[in-house]
Amino acid sequence: MLNPLDDQLYQNLVTATLERIKPDSFTAVRDIRVAIEEGMRGRAFQSVDLSMGHPGQDAPEEVTNSAAEHMLRMKRKGYDEFSGISRIKVASADVLNRNFGTDAKPENIYVEPGAMAMNHMNWTRLVYEHMHGLDPMLLLFEPVYAEVPDQLDDLGFDLNELVVPVDLRKYRGSRLDNIEDLIISARSTSPERPLHIHWSSASNPCSTSFNGDEYRKIAAVANKHGVNILEDGAYLGMDYDAGDWKDGNVIENSARYGDHVVLSLGLSKLLGLAGERIAVSFVSDAIKKRYSELRKMYSGKDVEDFRSRHRHQFTHAGLAIQHAVADYLSDPQLNPRMRAYIKRYRDRYAGAEQELQKNGFEYVITNPDGTVARIFYMPVRGSFEKFLRSQMFTMPLSIFSTRRETSIDGVRLAIPGIMDDRNYELFSERLPYAA
Repeated sequence: MLNPLDDQLYQNLVTATLERIKPDSFTAVRDIRVAIEEGMRGRAFQSVDLSMGHPGQDAPEEVTNSAAEHMLRMKRKGYDEFSGISRIKVASADVLNRNFGTDAKPENIYVEPGAMAMNHMNWTRLVYEHMHGLDPMLLLFEPVYAEVPDQLDDLGFDLNELVVPVDLRKYRGSRLDNIEDLIISARSTSPERPLHIHWSSASNPCSTSFNGDEYRKIAAVANKHGVNILEDGAYLGMDYDAGDWKDGNVIENSARYGDHVVLSLGLSKLLGLAGERIAVSFVSDAIKKRYSELRKMYSGKDVEDFRSRHRHQFTHAGLAIQHAVADYLSDPQLNPRMRAYIKRYRDRYAGAEQELQKNGFEYVITNPDGTVARIFYMPVRGSFEKFLRSQMFTMPLSIFSTRRETSIDGVRLAIPGIMDDRNYELFSERLPYAA
């Protein structure tokens, strides 16, 4: 086995790169990876990229074949409907009702750019509403991407006036009783201020998910106080502890219990769609009109500066892909396919977990009872630089800390980076050098 630390050229390149690029954002980590891979071009070198959660499996043939067929036979010219084609709305509503226990109608469904994009869009809505005197406050139930608050500051917004960061892990089980006190306190400064609660399920990188009782309690409080719930169902089918997609089982979610809910379900990673961002969002009747109005603001000049920084986040998949996704979601074999997909990720996650334990790595973030919800991100105590010198790219957990929280010490490993068998072998071989 080749010791990656013996590759002096690589180690010198890492040192030089880290001296000029600090791993303090998603973009910086990408720049570090690109610089090192460019520097190693032409040499026998294979890195293991555990930094970004890109799809770890190829898109299902059913999706790619369907998209190609729709593209070839499509006669219509022009742009698609802003909120998505009707077929994907019908199919998505059916999936939500069967597997998520909702009462969705096609008109409750919107096609979005993707689950990660929902975070950016919600921040942009926040900016827009603030500019128009609506001044909402957003409660964050988890550490979130630090980049977006930084950009709010760049635009002259006082983050302290707009955001109340709340650590999800502190409000589990019986401690959810404190949520109502938190909402009342937030409202006390401005009783008329619209209030949003926003979290991801399963959260990234905390790997935390609510159970049914917790969803009911949050929704009851939100309904009582007229609070909007924004739930980013980050990766459809990848919250492995949430449900097994068996007929008759229900995957718990906020839309089952809340009156003012936006539930976004990302499809991009599930379907492995190269360069295509797509998610479907359920928007409850009570806020559908307002949600539609907010979506129209993307053409507004007053948020152009903010929006331009995330332009790639605001374009959802085109007509052929939407038709292909509608075909996939409406196929009677959807649930069995989902179970097979989840099993493959679960098995690889379990293998990686064993390798990490064998080499002395510990989880940084756990639930209050010490458990870890298994999704395809693993937050472990470790050094970004040590992993990098072992020829593995990771994501520092400090990137996910909000301004008001102490920096989280550790790295996030993205399981899709080792779904390939060769990459998994390299991961296992190199892990001892990163310990």
